[in-house]
Amino acid sequence: MLDMRGVLGLFLVFALALPVRGETEHILDTTKEGMEKIANDLGVKCEYCHPKVKTDGKRDFAAPSEMKTVSLIMKRQIVDKFVEKDGEPIDCAFCHQGKARFLARDTAQAKPTRLAGMARTEIVDLMKGMQQGLGVASCDFCHERGQDGRLDHTIPTENKVIARQMMDSLMDPLLQIRNGKPATCASCHTGKTTFLHRKDKGH
Repeated sequence: MLDMRGVLGLFLVFALALPVRGETEHILDTTKEGMEKIANDLGVKCEYCHPKVKTDGKRDFAAPSEMKTVSLIMKRQIVDKFVEKDGEPIDCAFCHQGKARFLARDTAQAKPTRLAGMARTEIVDLMKGMQQGLGVASCDFCHERGQDGRLDHTIPTENKVIARQMMDSLMDPLLQIRNGKPATCASCHTGKTTFLHRKDKGH
């Protein structure tokens, strides 16, 4: 349950997130300080999002780029949609913590299951919610099959490692601003496994 501070925090963040009629400002803080903070949060330099250089040798900050598009998607889909459970707003550093790519994919980093002790019906409901949120056709998207052809939930896979990190880092600590409910896979993915417009399909 949220305490009064959390409720007020959610109200204030929601109010500030509402669009202002006639507003033409960029959704990111494009001041020098704002851009420096984003760069520091991601552990990158200006050229990471602004790779193009004009004929006079100066960087072309107005030119479109793949990473600028990604940053706007992340702002709309995550930063502007969620708050911490106490109502505190989040920023790039909440997930990135100084690394441009923060998702673990190495199956050697797989953690023990967090589903131990859960009733089978709860597990099935959780898995179905993930499947629908990602828009995948079967359990095989995350799970591998054993030699007998049956799903072996003990085999670590890249997608299971990513899903676990998402549960620990986003689903557990965050609430949706619009309804106060916990974050889910569908909150960002909306039925698509990849929602970032990147050539390498990375996360």
